[in-house]
Amino acid sequence: MDDYIYAIDPQDNQIGEMALEAAEQTTLREYDAREFLNYLEQKHLLSNFFLQELGKAQKWSYRQTKRVLISAEERVISVLQELVEQFGKEIAQGIVILPKWIKIVTLAKLSGCSRNMASRSIQNLKDKDIITQENMPWQINYKALANLYN
Repeated sequence: MDDYIYAIDPQDNQIGEMALEAAEQTTLREYDAREFLNYLEQKHLLSNFFLQELGKAQKWSYRQTKRVLISAEERVISVLQELVEQFGKEIAQGIVILPKWIKIVTLAKLSGCSRNMASRSIQNLKDKDIITQENMPWQINYKALANLYN
């Protein structure tokens, strides 16, 4: 939510297309990366942009470091929480859906564990009524997920 622009629902778009949504009502412009950086520099926003990106990188680094110290199941849950924060779309009070491209194999790769371990972790979450995986996309009770290890 702190991004200037972020991708939404990439699975609903045609190949080669990406939908973008601004954080507030504004005019969207498409730029080459160099043009974009030059534009930010001209508007005196480049340092803010890099600080924002650095903040995200530090947050990612902290999460990766933390994941080294926890069990495989906790890593899966940690990655799932991050995916909910980044890509979750709220459909009801406390319930979010994740994009269709997020599957067990994706979760396993991002968590650095086996597909079997990711599957067991998801099954444990299903048993606790935190995730519904019967149909795509996954539905997650994000409040229950966030309180799982607190």
